[in-house]
Amino acid sequence: MLSWKPLRVPILKSTSMNNFFALNSLFSEHNFGSEPSAVALGFFDGVHRGHAALLYKTKELAYSLGLRPVVFTFREHPSWILTPDKGVKLLCSLDERLNIIKNMGLEPVAVPFNSEFASIDPTDFVSCVLVERLKAAQVVVGYNYRFGCRAAGDVQMLQKLGSEFGFTTEIIAPFCLDNEIISSSLLRRLVEDGQLQRACHLWGRRYRVGGEIIHGRKVGRTLNIPTANIEVDSMLVKPPRGVFAAVCYLTRPGNAESGAFFRLPGLAYWGNRPTFDHGRDVLEVFLLTEPEQFGPDELYGWHLEVELIEMVRGQVHFPSAEAFVAQVAKDKLKVQTIVAGLPQ
Repeated sequence: MLSWKPLRVPILKSTSMNNFFALNSLFSEHNFGSEPSAVALGFFDGVHRGHAALLYKTKELAYSLGLRPVVFTFREHPSWILTPDKGVKLLCSLDERLNIIKNMGLEPVAVPFNSEFASIDPTDFVSCVLVERLKAAQVVVGYNYRFGCRAAGDVQMLQKLGSEFGFTTEIIAPFCLDNEIISSSLLRRLVEDGQLQRACHLWGRRYRVGGEIIHGRKVGRTLNIPTANIEVDSMLVKPPRGVFAAVCYLTRPGNAESGAFFRLPGLAYWGNRPTFDHGRDVLEVFLLTEPEQFGPDELYGWHLEVELIEMVRGQVHFPSAEAFVAQVAKDKLKVQTIVAGLPQ
């Protein structure tokens, strides 16, 4: 029979009452009940190998102690509120981050990060969020976790507050591979530098972007190089402009939940098309094979997920459309060789 230390009743300072009511609105869409939980704390951008170690540890502790495995995270990266002119570009979207966490067997609780939350005292965060809302009996954090107004709280403070409020804190050490500490900031730098294979090795998954196929200018079609155009989330980190070998996952509208898709090799281009119009940056994908039963005009509105495998070359301003077509033919051969060497 499990026994728990009684939780200390949260006593809010008078200056904290506004924070308490602000938190009520942030948590309004979540129904927590009274079941105690094991809570992982963090933003978990990209959900890389280090994050996975922390999340699986949370799940292991939850099951061994009879607790609900919960992940408390923010919808927005705090940098966009605290330093909007230096907001961090992300490795994956909110939906993808939460879906990965769900598929690992944990319950994500994602709340907005706003100025009210940014002003919460570390002790109030523990009492109002971890104790009052999440009923935390076990908390799991990374070695460099910070919390509260101006990041005043660290893991040592969290352990101390845990002993006062009745929960245990587990601190996860840095996750290293090839003598390198894996972090979201490292992976972002690798993607921005075009080191996609290195990023994949450390990350544990490939850099991926996706969206609905939209109408473009259809210039490629006149050159016998029809491309699928995707609107890329402006909040995501981007690789350098250029051409990439890609594996693409094409899903019919309305079939996303079924898991049914076409897996296709692709030649992906990210850039502003200097040979043709110097427009805004776009993601265009030349599918090297297409579903036989569907023509290019039938794919608008479909969802296309694109995994970038390797950078083939940088962006080039070609002197003519003919020179561009000749280079794409060479790029296609390289991409086919790269994709053919991938495990199925």
